[in-house]
Amino acid sequence: MVHDYYLSADWSKEFYLLQAARGFIAVGYTTPSGQDLVLPQFQFSYCLLDFDQIHISSKLKKSLRKLADWRLRINHDLSGVLQKLNEYHPNSWINDSYRSLIQDLHADGPLVIRDPIENTEVFFQLCSIELYDPEHQLVAGELGYVLGGTYTALTGFCERRKNVSFGKVQILALAKTLEKCGFQFMNLGQPPTDQLMQYKAEIGGIVFSRSDFLCRWKQAIKAPPPNISRMISFDSSIQDLFLDN
Repeated sequence: MVHDYYLSADWSKEFYLLQAARGFIAVGYTTPSGQDLVLPQFQFSYCLLDFDQIHISSKLKKSLRKLADWRLRINHDLSGVLQKLNEYHPNSWINDSYRSLIQDLHADGPLVIRDPIENTEVFFQLCSIELYDPEHQLVAGELGYVLGGTYTALTGFCERRKNVSFGKVQILALAKTLEKCGFQFMNLGQPPTDQLMQYKAEIGGIVFSRSDFLCRWKQAIKAPPPNISRMISFDSSIQDLFLDN
């Protein structure tokens, strides 16, 4: 319980799925000699977004109204999301081995994991999340995965334009989608700090200790949400997501 990062040279799908099911969030690392390694992190704390705690500021409400005809799509263009991530984060932790693994998991999904510790089966789907403008340009998105009734965010990107927070709009649109499809919560991963990732707190994310996170996690991954098939091929305008309440 005193460590958080671990290291492995095992890039098998089986290993990745099992570490994810146990609550780890893995990143990639390439050594100076060129070897790709996977680093599962068992974080000391996690930032979770419960849908009844979502906070939408007045500025974000204006953005949502302004972008009413923009679209959120899921699993429409994985290669486009990977390309944008590389453009916005050219030295990111998505090394060649991680990229190949993501593509294979996405192509094979949805999957069912046999968890040997809990002796249960867990639903898994690798997801690309995409926000498109009216000209069908991909302006924000992320990679993440579904495990049972949870969604875990891995990494994302967004264009920067004056007075519009595309990244927050994309995350909030995804959160609304997950809520509509019956998910239990959204795992935002690393908690915000004084300098980084404050957007997580601004939209309502709450920090849980590792032990409190695991109590919720173990229960939430046991079964997929009722509308999982809709989520993994989702396509909706921002207006339909937010302005029908």
